[in-house]
This record gives sequence, structure tokens and C-alpha cells, in this order.
Amino acid sequence: MKRILSLTLMICLLIACGGTGTVIPDTPTPGEVAEAVLEKVADIVCPDIPNVRVFATDTGYGFWCAPAAGHSTTATLQWFSNPGDAQAAFETRREGRPVGEFHEFPLLAWDEDHPSFPGGRKEYRVWLWQAQNWLIEVRAFDDTHYTIAPDPGRVSEAIYQVGAEYGLFTVQED
Repeated sequence: MKRILSLTLMICLLIACGGTGTVIPDTPTPGEVAEAVLEKVADIVCPDIPNVRVFATDTGYGFWCAPAAGHSTTATLQWFSNPGDAQAAFETRREGRPVGEFHEFPLLAWDEDHPSFPGGRKEYRVWLWQAQNWLIEVRAFDDTHYTIAPDPGRVSEAIYQVGAEYGLFTVQED
């Protein structure tokens, strides 16, 4: 009788603990991976800058850092349910600009005026690239001729390297 009670108790414990006792690890969401990537990228490209933050958007994640007043860089990673939708979003932003290549992904790079400073030097340097399910935009702003905001190419390279390390660019379908 003791043996039957022990076996019954053991079976109940196995059932309560998930049957085999095997723990299935949680798979991080694309947003969790993007947030972790941007945290590390911010540490790489803005290591000694106190004005740094990583934030959530409606469709992804971003980071912002400002080495000085009037100088900042913002990167946003926008998530799409499939690579085709991300590519379509990239194409809508093209506006006739020539498409380059960044690590075999399509890239748009341009400069533009800030609305408060029309007609002069271009205050924004912009990189927009599409990688699998992601549309990545990096915007550097310098309101003076000193270009001290982290460069979009450097920030994009950090996003690419850290993203590849974290598996950010693997195709994921909803």
C-alpha cells in the first residue's frame, strides 16, 4: 500500500510539474530581441554620453542619444509581419532615391533640411535599410556645422553586427 501511495504521489508531482520535468525555454519576441540589440548598440555608439534612452514605439523599438545640445541620433527598428511587407514599406519611402546595398540589404542614404533651417546646409543625415522583417532608420541631426552626432553608417553597422549576433535578422512569419 505504501508503494502505491508513493507511486501515486510521484505521478501527481510529475503531472503538476509539467509531465516530464523538461523546461521549455521562452522564445523571445522580435521586440524583446530588438530592445536588447538597441541597448547594446547604444552602449557601443554612445558610450560616454549621459543622454541616451531606448524606447518602444507603436511598431517597434528605438534609441536616441545626444552628445550635445542640438546634436542627436535616433535609430528606429520597425517590425513587419513578413519580409514582403517590410520591403513594401521601404519602397514607399524611396521617393526616387537610388537604392544602395548594406550587407546585401537594400539601403537608402540621403541628407535633408530640418524645417527650422530651410535652404542651407542639410542638418539631417539619414540611412534607411530593410533587413528581413525590419525597416531600420537612423537619423543624425547636427544644428551646427560640427557633425558630432553619431554617424548613421556607424550606428547601422553596430545594429547590423549586434543584430546578427542576437539573431534579429532571421525571417519570422506571424
